[in-house]
Amino acid sequence: MTLKKCPRPEKQAYPTEQAALRHRNDLRFRRDGSSDLVAYLCTCGLWHVGHSQQRLDARISAALRGKRPLPGAKRKAW
Repeated sequence: MTLKKCPRPEKQAYPTEQAALRHRNDLRFRRDGSSDLVAYLCTCGLWHVGHSQQRLDARISAALRGKRPLPGAKRKAW
């Protein structure tokens, strides 16, 4: 298999789905147990872990309505 250049080089890449799922499970354990993380096959041929598109779309919609900050935005220190 020839690997293409990854469009998301800032993300950790995994050679198998199982490796990506192990990382996702570790993130769930260390965080709040949220289940919106998914393993997905990238166009580069490797696997990444990220938020599900449905959950991300909901967060962006809420941010645009002024309900919460955009995903990835720095939070204000209160």
